[in-house]
Amino acid sequence: MFNEIELNNISPKVHSFYTWIRQNIPDGSTILEFGSGQTSNQLGEYYKMYSVENNRSWIGKYSTVTYINAPIVNYINNDPFLQEFPMPNNGWYDIGAIKKGIPKKYNLIIVDGPPGSNEQNAGRGGFYKYLDEFDITVPMIFHDVNRQVELMLVKKIAEKLNRKYEIISGQVPSAVIKS
Repeated sequence: MFNEIELNNISPKVHSFYTWIRQNIPDGSTILEFGSGQTSNQLGEYYKMYSVENNRSWIGKYSTVTYINAPIVNYINNDPFLQEFPMPNNGWYDIGAIKKGIPKKYNLIIVDGPPGSNEQNAGRGGFYKYLDEFDITVPMIFHDVNRQVELMLVKKIAEKLNRKYEIISGQVPSAVIKS
């Protein structure tokens, strides 16, 4: 059961993101997260967290999280996906590593990685590319939709799935595509 006192230990940048999860996903549920951070640990107090991570300095950082080590794999230059999704998008997590590590069932997907929004980073568009590899019947929450490329990702996925999305306002807004 969510208690607003929990927010005392949470960065203000993720208050609305964290609050939506705590108010909508029952304690004990399983969460599949792309990109880990301090919030992963805090959510791990209430949920079974599986975090896909490419940054070795985060892997194993918190005992409340099960980490899936998935290095970034760059796209080949003529990948047709790059025509459909022409944004800073150099690669994505190793899908083979993800498939080996994810739980069979999860109740929420969090998209908060890999780092995106500029040419030096992999970008989050790979989630769209590999959407069919995941259980997309569960709610999906996307962080950092104040960035145009992250918001475009949400819009493209919502359109593909013929579902609506909702913006969660906050210091750093998020978006939810509900099941």
